[in-house]
Amino acid sequence: MELEPLNYRPVSLTSIPCKVMEAFIKEEIMTHLMENKLPSKNQHGFVKNKACVTNLLETLDILTASMSDSLAVGMIYMDFAKAFDKVPHKRLLKKCEAYGIKGVLNEWCASRLCA
Repeated sequence: MELEPLNYRPVSLTSIPCKVMEAFIKEEIMTHLMENKLPSKNQHGFVKNKACVTNLLETLDILTASMSDSLAVGMIYMDFAKAFDKVPHKRLLKKCEAYGIKGVLNEWCASRLCA
């Protein structure tokens, strides 16, 4: 599986000015989302000061508390291979629009998804 070429992303040939613009736009979008409290408090991926480790620690706290209270605990963990490849882009753009990312910015995001 490791040696299969389809498991690797191509090297990015994006220009430096484009990367700078993407970073600026990402920061603006994240600021908008955070100021409007749009991401769920349970989201850890792609959120500043949160990561997989914070998600695991939070889960461990919940499990420990439940077990201390003698509650039954069940868990299911899922890992979606190539998850972003499976996201319907139209639905993603509609969700962005619902979160206030509209007009030219939404069109720009759409062009990046097709690039």
